[in-house]
Amino acid sequence: IVSRGDIGNIIRVDIRHGLDRIDSPIITDPTHWYHKHSGGIIGEALPHPVYIARELLEDLQVVDVYAKKFGKIEYMHFDELQVNLQGKSCIGTIASSCNWPELFTIDILGTKSNLHVNLYNQTIVQYTGMYTEGKNRAFLYGKANLNQSLQILSSTVSAAIRVFRGKHLAHPLLVNKFIESIRNDTE
Repeated sequence: IVSRGDIGNIIRVDIRHGLDRIDSPIITDPTHWYHKHSGGIIGEALPHPVYIARELLEDLQVVDVYAKKFGKIEYMHFDELQVNLQGKSCIGTIASSCNWPELFTIDILGTKSNLHVNLYNQTIVQYTGMYTEGKNRAFLYGKANLNQSLQILSSTVSAAIRVFRGKHLAHPLLVNKFIESIRNDTE
């Protein structure tokens, strides 16, 4: 959808990565290997959304980083992180947290349409907006809701078929791109 130009020029990319929560066994075990990293679980997991941001934001630059601690676990220096990003002609954020339920979503906002991608359940919803002048607004909202519901259903069925066939593609695709970049000495 993005490479076909269906969303137009990318204006903004927001990535939300909810990790294991403060009360999960991985977090509450101070001997878990996550806690040996200087950035803890968030530092270990942060490269995943960064890879995605690099693909979508041309000439990616980090503008600033905010880290905050909301939980009470003393060996975690922070449990909430926001990274503000800038690309050649767009902006974005990465938010990682151990304080809200686990999720991994990407919102790509473009000049023609917007995408909401849920990487965990592998659903994609495209929002195209609507022109309402002189039209029944309630009918258009109903039509948009039906369209979005059908997109979620279609994505869910496609994901189930891929899993059933053993073709869950997200990680192998990223790993292959990484290997290819090393072989070709490219980013």
